[in-house]
Amino acid sequence: KGGQLIVFEVNPVNLLFIPFFISCGQIKSHLTKEYLRSNIFSLKRLVQRGGFKIGKVNKWCLLPTVLYNWSLIYKKINETLNRVPLIKAFCAFHVITCQKD
Repeated sequence: KGGQLIVFEVNPVNLLFIPFFISCGQIKSHLTKEYLRSNIFSLKRLVQRGGFKIGKVNKWCLLPTVLYNWSLIYKKINETLNRVPLIKAFCAFHVITCQKD
């Protein structure tokens, strides 16, 4: 009771993750039926089944943040793209803030 939960989950609709997963050898573990079924709606249902109330849902960045290690220009690109609603639908991450009363 009174607990908080923050879910930070990759958005499987973001196609830019496929080359990233290939490059780091994670393609088999991420391109599964379960992974592709995990979306914002299924995440919300899971959280609510656990007795949490959804507080806020943020959709965050388009490009994988690991690119910031190569150049901070990618951070500026993400910040700019985050302001475009249609592009935000293909965000890289969902951040769900939850609370349990």
